[in-house]
Amino acid sequence: MFVELNEIKGLIILLEHVENLDEWIEISNQFSCSFILDSDNEISSIIKLFNDKTIFLKKETLLLSIDEAMSRMNIEPFETVVVSKNFEYLKTIQNHSRVGTLYINQTLDPDQVGHMPDYQLKQAKDIINTFREYPGFFAEVNTTIVKFDQPFSNKGIIFDYFMDYKGLRLKVVGCGRYYSARHYYKNRVHQLSHRILRSKNDDSQMHLFNPIFASVIKSLEADGITRVPPRPNGERDRFRKIVEYISTETDTMNCCDYLKCIEDFPKQKTMTNQESRAINVEGKFVSFPDCRGKKIVLIDDVITTGATVGECAKTLLEAGASEVIIVVLAVNQYDPIFPVHEKKFTCAVCGEDLHLRLFKNGKGFIYGCHNYSRADHNGSTPVFYEVGWKKINCQNILKPDDFEDDDQLFF
Repeated sequence: MFVELNEIKGLIILLEHVENLDEWIEISNQFSCSFILDSDNEISSIIKLFNDKTIFLKKETLLLSIDEAMSRMNIEPFETVVVSKNFEYLKTIQNHSRVGTLYINQTLDPDQVGHMPDYQLKQAKDIINTFREYPGFFAEVNTTIVKFDQPFSNKGIIFDYFMDYKGLRLKVVGCGRYYSARHYYKNRVHQLSHRILRSKNDDSQMHLFNPIFASVIKSLEADGITRVPPRPNGERDRFRKIVEYISTETDTMNCCDYLKCIEDFPKQKTMTNQESRAINVEGKFVSFPDCRGKKIVLIDDVITTGATVGECAKTLLEAGASEVIIVVLAVNQYDPIFPVHEKKFTCAVCGEDLHLRLFKNGKGFIYGCHNYSRADHNGSTPVFYEVGWKKINCQNILKPDDFEDDDQLFF
């Protein structure tokens, strides 16, 4: 979902090839659009095909071109979506500017999902209906509560890709993105990330996660479902109840007892690459022949390198499963590459940062400082999520020194 947008007022399209213009003409009739092209000749050849309100610009450097387009359209970053079929452009934009991003391509590569844009659509003509009906990634919109128990939406898109693990090609279905606290600019408005963290300690998020998993798995027509099993050190089996729920809802076999972890291993989060993580979990799982010949769905909350789910899938396949599909709530997003400018969101009384805080019952969020609950903190009131989200987004700007470092040329 467009976590850094308050409203879509304009699309900036980085048009690399002057082709399939009919779909772009239709889009420009539905949205305020700027097209950025390679040359004046290309602009001259197509400008008459579009309505008079459509803006055309010749390419400069990446950020300068986007800033010029926003200026000509009289819109702010928190009202802007940049559209491209070039993934590297969007990856750079995400690290420099807080605008919405949309990637158009039929497929995703495994090395791209750690820098996921706000949307991924297979073709440009899907933009109009998708924006209206599906406001973002399925797990993100369903877990973003804006008023009381009301989610931002109950309809969203998912994405899938194929992961290579020890000679296996495994399908992964992602329902959203996960931003750690190191992603300060995303994490502070991203409810799904905070809810996943809470779920590691209690079951308060199950009422949100259960239907997300069930909806996706129902469409996969699997024979059985299981999860990454807990280590034998007494770790909480936090996904067993979710599997039980999904099994009942989808009439799918509960395979939790057929995949087990037989040996403790250090937590994976301190290891940075798939190779070291794969070594860490190698031989730590065992599966039983009850899954032989069956299509199995393996669920987890967050996937990073995929070593743990990969080893579990490999174990199931070696025991005779015909296919294993991995379904995760979120794909971990890599740390930002470039420094970004961020304005603090502060308390009007004490000047401390306002942080996103999840209620004890696990439902809603507010923004509060460390002192907001103190009786002597006169005048300090928590900021409700929807208000804080929009205020933070209104701080999204480009600064002149961003352009000084803008050596990302169009190519």
